[in-house]
Amino acid sequence: MQPPLIRLTCWALAAFAALGAFGTVAIAQTASQYYPVNPCRIYDSRTDGPATPLTGQELPGRQITVKTNCNIPSDATALSYNITVVRPASRGFLTLYPEGSSLPEVSALNFQANDVKGNGGVVPLGTSAPDLNVYIATTPAGETSHIVLDATGYFKGPAAP
Repeated sequence: MQPPLIRLTCWALAAFAALGAFGTVAIAQTASQYYPVNPCRIYDSRTDGPATPLTGQELPGRQITVKTNCNIPSDATALSYNITVVRPASRGFLTLYPEGSSLPEVSALNFQANDVKGNGGVVPLGTSAPDLNVYIATTPAGETSHIVLDATGYFKGPAAP
């Protein structure tokens, strides 16, 4: 019996081969270089600025300037991050997306009321400051949540990964 990973890989290869039979699948690749940084606090809604929590369903969300903080250069194209929601008033989700882009349909973190919960990922950065939006949706709408955003690295190159 094959391990599950090998079976999944074989199934995925068969699916891609089937797609090739009906058309061409094009994948664009760009060269980006990853640069790790010592974990560094970029934003904490409990202490930064007016120390106000984010309110659910307010667009574009909290706007944050990432570039030039934590030794992230102004020509960085994407951020490697850890984000934590701290004791939200209700359940919901949060999404990170570059300034100047539309709100994506995918969350970076789902949470329940009173959670302290984190997740990591990579997000493209906008071209001007502020360069990152953090959007929170809560149920019921309008509830508040605090967030903490830490940088773990960045990408530089012709385009975001």
